[in-house]
Amino acid sequence: MDQQEILISRKKLKVSSENFHSSGSDALSRAYALRGYELSKSQMGFCKENALHPETMEEISKLRKQLLKLVFNPNGVSGGVKEFSWIYGSQKDVETVWRDDEKLLSVNEEQLLHQAICAGWIDRVAKRIEGSAYQACMVKETVFLHWRSPVSKIAPEFLVYSELIQTETFHVWHYLCQSRLARQVWSACYV
Repeated sequence: MDQQEILISRKKLKVSSENFHSSGSDALSRAYALRGYELSKSQMGFCKENALHPETMEEISKLRKQLLKLVFNPNGVSGGVKEFSWIYGSQKDVETVWRDDEKLLSVNEEQLLHQAICAGWIDRVAKRIEGSAYQACMVKETVFLHWRSPVSKIAPEFLVYSELIQTETFHVWHYLCQSRLARQVWSACYV
């Protein structure tokens, strides 16, 4: 690849990232990309146009469908216990909304997803201490938002992450979300 091709590829990647950007969550940015992939007429063409790996997108799509089946299986994870059951419509309703390319998530729906993410990553909460420096619940060292994260420019007060990468310093590599629940989790860790 020559220098010109590299520059074109980088520009394409930047535009692609902006198409699916969610300022509140890297996880939601990926979900928006997955939705675009599943709704596209040519999934291979979609991947090429948006600098995405086709095999990875196919696997993620399969995983989403498996997880959806688990949520709606009455004998699945919740064992049929009503308090842990989904009460906001059927599996068909969820698929219909997912496939409606005009339907964007409401602020309330995004907040519910943020809370679900926080609940799943309760030991991965971090609080901003200065600039883009964070103190994580389970790590003594200061950690930093990776510059590629969509939220690196806004540096929220609290966040939930999925992975730390150690270079000279620790970096939050996959930022999941910011949420009021993250603040509550942080408070519970340090009471």
